[in-house]
Amino acid sequence: MEHDPQTLEEAREIIAEQRREIEELRRKALTDDLTKLSVRAYAKARLEELLSEFSRYGQRSASIIFVDVDHFKEINDEVGHNGGDEVLRQVAQVLRSKVRPSDVVARWGGEEFVLVLPGATSEQAEVRAEVLRELLKNIHFGFNPDLRVTASFGVASARKGDTVDRIVGRADTAMYSAKQAGRNRVCVAE
Repeated sequence: MEHDPQTLEEAREIIAEQRREIEELRRKALTDDLTKLSVRAYAKARLEELLSEFSRYGQRSASIIFVDVDHFKEINDEVGHNGGDEVLRQVAQVLRSKVRPSDVVARWGGEEFVLVLPGATSEQAEVRAEVLRELLKNIHFGFNPDLRVTASFGVASARKGDTVDRIVGRADTAMYSAKQAGRNRVCVAE
């Protein structure tokens, strides 16, 4: 059976275009439109994989850092929602600037972010959180030079038998401890 070369080439082009479209849809589904970070669902899936590996092999550590921009409602009230969006974009850029290729940085929701750090101990994650905290408080916003942004950080490390909800819950609790202790600080889950 003979195939028309032009028809075969057209079919290949159509298939290639469909693959590009599928990949673009996949990328959009896994990327937060505002910050260009991963979405929460992707971070949870990656964390689930790491916890499964940790449970199975026991030796490899994994930690997460939960980040919440301090006083974000007041920031929005002061600079408007467009300014608030710019704050979130710049916070995301800072968080992305200090990750390894194996790490995941995701927008968890609103003004909350999570970093998933495969192989990182609690101490390493705490050091990374401190570096990020310092960088965030020194961001200069061109649209409002007087604006300063801080964030509260919660760090938690994987434990045997952990679930995503448990480790995220510990990191979230540590982050709230940072807020209650005066904000702009890092707290590590017990």
